[in-house]
Amino acid sequence: MNTKKKENFSNIFDDIPQGMTELGRSEKIQKIVSALGFDWSLPEETLHKIQEEYEETKQSILNKESKEKITEEIGDLFFAVVNLTRHLQIDPGEAIDLANKKFCRRFTLVQSYAENDGTTVSDCNLDQLDFYWKQAKQEELS
Repeated sequence: MNTKKKENFSNIFDDIPQGMTELGRSEKIQKIVSALGFDWSLPEETLHKIQEEYEETKQSILNKESKEKITEEIGDLFFAVVNLTRHLQIDPGEAIDLANKKFCRRFTLVQSYAENDGTTVSDCNLDQLDFYWKQAKQEELS
């Protein structure tokens, strides 16, 4: 197998618009290589890659590696999650937007619980905030 770099070859990623969001670029890159056969058949197969990237990120943090190395590992984790969204035909931007909105809704409830108890979020410790968070989550699920 010849793995020597060919002179003046056409880069398959050159046509990706520079103005795309990073999540959109990830999805586009994955679609390009998928069309060339570099892809898993089932969405479930991407879960293994997400787990692998999570473990690499975790080890990088636990080993107190450089910020650059940890950033690279987190990027790989994001890339793997975008691959899962692509397999499930879910827009990754829409998924993160929904997560942002859900978080804000719940944290607004946390804030109201604190105020109902005569305090503020900034005066609460993490255990109190976590207690309110679990209440907010439960209320939203009921």
